[in-house]
Amino acid sequence: DPNMLIEAMRVMLVLYSFVTEEQRMVMLSLILPSFITLLQPTIPQATYQFAIQALLGLAQSAGPMFREGLQTLPGELRQLLEVAIRASTSDAQQRQQQETSKQPSMAPSKHTIQLKTDFGNFKQRNFHWESFSSLYVDVARCTPLSQ
Repeated sequence: DPNMLIEAMRVMLVLYSFVTEEQRMVMLSLILPSFITLLQPTIPQATYQFAIQALLGLAQSAGPMFREGLQTLPGELRQLLEVAIRASTSDAQQRQQQETSKQPSMAPSKHTIQLKTDFGNFKQRNFHWESFSSLYVDVARCTPLSQ
């Protein structure tokens, strides 16, 4: 049952998160070969996806320890992981390209609006807000501000 297998993988990941730093390498030596063997085409897609995502997450969180754990694995398992990661990233890129091509183009419109007023020399005018100081109003009192 794929769901039971995914739950078992979740339990292993939870155990990994609770062990001490010294015990993490031991847990990785159990998790890595178990999860990598699930990266075969005969495995159900949900299980495959969970395994690859979990391995990518472990690679990010464990860093050097993950690389060290990979070095202890047989070459076939390392190669299987490499092929699965490449396939996963190319699939993700293809999905992203498809989503991008489905979105409507946000090209700027070439339509223009003809204004009746010419604002071309607006900055050149000497406009002083000080001349309108009597229009400033104290909002709390609704009375004109004194100068």
